[in-house]
Amino acid sequence: MWQLIINTLVMAVSIMLGAYLLKGVEVKSFGGAVGAAFLLGIANATLGNLLNFILSPFNAITLGLISWLVSALMIVIVSKMFSGFKVKNFGWAMVFGLALGIINGLLSIFF
Repeated sequence: MWQLIINTLVMAVSIMLGAYLLKGVEVKSFGGAVGAAFLLGIANATLGNLLNFILSPFNAITLGLISWLVSALMIVIVSKMFSGFKVKNFGWAMVFGLALGIINGLLSIFF
């Protein structure tokens, strides 16, 4: 249980840093980042995993590009669902997904 809370908080910090670095992403507050991290985790665990499973043959051919697109799609879906987190368009979602992966990976080393 604690690991889930820590992962959500690390993701929220990653979302805040990503929003700070990218002008196409807006987060209203840290609470908004926590809500977005929680919803993004649920979206990735459900619809994201289903899409990655269905598209896995194409993912192998494109060397992971499909996973990146699915991640960007999950970011757009959370952006549409949650008012505390906004991404301007799919292009910004792709850049944000890449930045989020890098930032989250670096922060996870420490936690």
